[in-house]
Amino acid sequence: MLFALKWWIALSLPGMLAVPLARRLFSALPGEGYPFARPLGLLLVSWIFWLGCSFGLIQNNGGGIIASLALAWLISWGAGRRDLGAFWEKERLLILTTELLHALAFGSFVLFKAFRPEISGTEKPMELAFLNAILRSWSFPPHDPWLSGFAISYYYFGYVMVALLARATATPSSVAFNLGIASLFALTVTGSFGVVHALVRKDGASPQRAIRWALLGAILVAVLGNQEGLLELLHCKGVGSPAFWDWVDVKGLAQAPLCPGSLHPVDFWWWWRASRVIHDRNLLGQDQEVIDEFPFFSLLLGDLHPHVLALPFAIMAAGLALNLFLSPYSALSRPDLFFYGLLLGGLGFLNTWDFPIYLGLAGAALALAFYFNGERAPLSRAFRLFLAMGAWGAVSYIPFYISFRSQAGGILPVLFNTTKVHQYFIMFAPFILAGPALFFPFRPPKVSGSFAALIGTAAFLTLLCALFRRPLPALLIPLTLIAVLSLEGREDRPSAFALLLWLWGIALTLAVEFVYIRDSFGTRMNTVFKFYYQAWVMMGLACAFALYRLSAGRSLLGKVWKTVVLLFVCFGLYYPLAASLTRAIAEGRGPLTLDGTAYLREVNPADYEAILWLNENVEGTPVILEATGGSYTYYARVSTHTGLPTVLGWDFHELQWRGSYEEPARRKPDISRLYVTPDPEEARELVRKYGIRYVYIGPLERETYGLTPEAEEKFSRFATLVYDRNGVKIFACSIP
Repeated sequence: MLFALKWWIALSLPGMLAVPLARRLFSALPGEGYPFARPLGLLLVSWIFWLGCSFGLIQNNGGGIIASLALAWLISWGAGRRDLGAFWEKERLLILTTELLHALAFGSFVLFKAFRPEISGTEKPMELAFLNAILRSWSFPPHDPWLSGFAISYYYFGYVMVALLARATATPSSVAFNLGIASLFALTVTGSFGVVHALVRKDGASPQRAIRWALLGAILVAVLGNQEGLLELLHCKGVGSPAFWDWVDVKGLAQAPLCPGSLHPVDFWWWWRASRVIHDRNLLGQDQEVIDEFPFFSLLLGDLHPHVLALPFAIMAAGLALNLFLSPYSALSRPDLFFYGLLLGGLGFLNTWDFPIYLGLAGAALALAFYFNGERAPLSRAFRLFLAMGAWGAVSYIPFYISFRSQAGGILPVLFNTTKVHQYFIMFAPFILAGPALFFPFRPPKVSGSFAALIGTAAFLTLLCALFRRPLPALLIPLTLIAVLSLEGREDRPSAFALLLWLWGIALTLAVEFVYIRDSFGTRMNTVFKFYYQAWVMMGLACAFALYRLSAGRSLLGKVWKTVVLLFVCFGLYYPLAASLTRAIAEGRGPLTLDGTAYLREVNPADYEAILWLNENVEGTPVILEATGGSYTYYARVSTHTGLPTVLGWDFHELQWRGSYEEPARRKPDISRLYVTPDPEEARELVRKYGIRYVYIGPLERETYGLTPEAEEKFSRFATLVYDRNGVKIFACSIP
């Protein structure tokens, strides 16, 4: 737990340094952006650190971190306000609440991770490999641990942040991995709290009342689950006929076992099904994978994946959009636009999908603000600022884009798949029900040519969707139209922005009914995943404000409306409670620890000890040879746990990252040949070809390649045996 305390301090220090800059960039918000200070400071310090290491100005070590902190402090205090005493007196309640909330969220998730710390399964090995590779790299871009001789071709900024905190606190990567997850949960909680607090305070609520509703916002975004958890409970209790569960059509749910004596389902990883609610099939009726994760599922799963690493910064971007919406144009200086571009552009390096989504939100907020202010050509003015922020955002991270190779292959139409209405409702029920409350008071817009064209287009598209049996778009298009029309003439800025958030979220979920981004999977799986994730964030924030507005009314309709929404919120809270209990207790193993590799000592002690020896005795980034195999397997375990580059790790992931299988296809047979050939000269040439410094032979290599004693012995002809214990041998090669 000492690691956790040091980590919390290290995470808080950049936040303290960034408070003056936060007050400048979020000056139009009540609280002046204090809840966003930590992610702002972490992003700024990490950007300086990454950029300095990329250009060789500093090294990836403690000195580089100190230099980055010092420069971030100078930037923040040079750009921001300094009357901190008055700020403390004015916002003491918000500051103390934010700090308490962050500490409680961080501490609670640290405790949860102590029950389930193991870094195994799903894509955790990939994420640990990146983290270890960055810790071993003196400069950036870091080497690819699964493709020696190449740099990482992935959005790795979040791993730089975690590695920076790990190095600053002398925390092992196996512990830093789990503390990183706890940090993301805490920052997501405080960021969501900050956005809703600003909206409610700006609406005229007292500080105390704003805090209460802001806490609800944090729950809706960071803690709430979808309605699939309730369906799991009903099914395991035997409620509903087989025909009903076939109609629900959540993959695997109808076949799940009953559990009359349990408070939660009992089959293995039942909680996983909540991330697979949307069920697509191809024309032959075969299943197609669709991912519909939401924040708590991702945090529960524990993958340190880019969409989770970017989450607090995406919420901060929503706060930036709110500040732009509330700020007069004259208040936006060139330095401000640079910082806006820097923060929004950081999303491109954290999780590239999020950059256009939140840049678009910021542009829409500007256009709406100009329109409300009666500015001439609001779309044109907003578009110029949109381009400026986008350009700054891209230029600020240009070293990343130079080395980045994407698997994206353009935009394709969704021809056959359509989301079932009831599955969409299972996913977003309270958000869909609460959002229309933001339509009121509804003032019909003045009839004009543009509005008539908008209404006509929407009616035509709705008719087409109905004719081609696409009921969800046929429902969402009119709903979107009403939301757009209800923005006309609205003087209430907080509700207008909340409606914009809700509308942007609906638009994201509507887009995947028509188009998807082509990738290695060839389906809309990832597009639904990435768009739904941000839709959850935006609609969750909007839902909290909508419930606040409903609570302020006195009408019977408003009370019934609020009760119904809160009922579905309560249904959604079953999932985090039951799933957390399952993960921590039913699936937990061993003593409490934050060491994510401790499990390896029990399941494979031979590899554990050999990996420990490598980490203690091998410096730098020499290439290591180990068995290669498929993704989501135990293969590449040495490079994963050491950060040493191997000739080839998970080959399908390299295809995803680079959009080509050409290099893995060359290497895979060479690795096999290198292990199995009895000819030392042939092996020597292959070792020289890939610059291999260490050859690892363990049980997995023997099993994969059927190694004979002669095949193993050949390495001793040109390499030195430096490790031989418990069936694991490591040869050190010194071939020029």
